[in-house]
Amino acid sequence: MRLNRRFFISVCCLSAVLMIVLTGLYIGSLAVHYEEGRIKRVMAEIAQEQQKQRELSAEWSYLNSPQRLKALVDMAEESDDTGLDHVHKTSVLTIERGQ
Repeated sequence: MRLNRRFFISVCCLSAVLMIVLTGLYIGSLAVHYEEGRIKRVMAEIAQEQQKQRELSAEWSYLNSPQRLKALVDMAEESDDTGLDHVHKTSVLTIERGQ
C-alpha cells in the first residue's frame, strides 16, 4: 500500500512537470511562429523600400544627366515661351550674415 502511494505521487509529480514543460514548448512554438511572420513582413517592407530607392536613384540619374540638362537649356534658349524672366547679374543681391 505504501509503495503504491509513493508510486502514484511520483507519477503525478512527473506528469505535472511534463505538462509544464510541454506547455512551455507549445507557447515557445507559438512565439517563434509569430516572430517568423513578423520577420517576413519586415523583410518584405525592406525589399519594397530598396526597390523604391533603386527607382528614385534611376530617376535622379536620368533627371540630372548632363545630356538631358543641356538639351533643356538649349530648348529654353531657342524658345522663350517659358514666361520666366531671365536673371541678370544686377538682379542678384548678396546678403551677408550679421555678427
